[in-house]
Amino acid sequence: MLRPDSATSLRFAAVSLILCTANICTEARRSSYALLLDDEEEDGGGGGDGSAYPVLTGRTDSTRSFYDEVGARIPSPNATYAVTLDAFARRGFTERETVALLGAHSIGKVQCRFFRDRIYNFAGTRKPDDTIDADMVEEMRAVCGSDGDGDGAAPMEMGYYRQGREVGFGAHYYAKLLGGRGILRSDQQLTAGSTVRWVRVYASGAHGEEVFREDFAHAMVKLAALEPLTGSPGHVRIRCSKPVG
Repeated sequence: MLRPDSATSLRFAAVSLILCTANICTEARRSSYALLLDDEEEDGGGGGDGSAYPVLTGRTDSTRSFYDEVGARIPSPNATYAVTLDAFARRGFTERETVALLGAHSIGKVQCRFFRDRIYNFAGTRKPDDTIDADMVEEMRAVCGSDGDGDGAAPMEMGYYRQGREVGFGAHYYAKLLGGRGILRSDQQLTAGSTVRWVRVYASGAHGEEVFREDFAHAMVKLAALEPLTGSPGHVRIRCSKPVG
């Protein structure tokens, strides 16, 4: 069983997806592994129900990248709720599956330039987005600068804190959204439309966590099955950042 850290397991779930097969094909081709998403299980804390999903190996990487094509299919970090849902729907994902996949935003970082307008001049009002909790606005400004005149490169932790500590991947992300503490616009907008029902389900304590992890696992399997490159085309990279040859 392959057991990378949670951040590695989820990096490609955060929608900006580029998968290097060399990392998961070292033992056997066309076999199945499980990526464990439960941090506590690594520490002997138990749990793990609904936290594992199969990852098929035996796939190859393209000999070149298709930046423009990918950019046209993947919603940007500052995309609206409607754009994000539409992008996933075009690939066959339901609202429930999309909301579950966005739970990967509970980890990682995003640069201030992708949400700076929300805390300084939302929709040309010269005021912050009124859907953001006031304390959250101050926290975001503390990271990005008080006047918003920087280059926007400062990173804001995507992690959503619980009881003063970073808890990593998990459904606490949805509870924070209900409290107006979404960092990205599309995150917070999940509470404004029909998707709020799934936000509430996932935020509903231990049972919600279990439902979220199960839904996330199923959605990840579906995501991984989108047009994989197999067989003789392509190649297996030794290093993800460098094509072979």
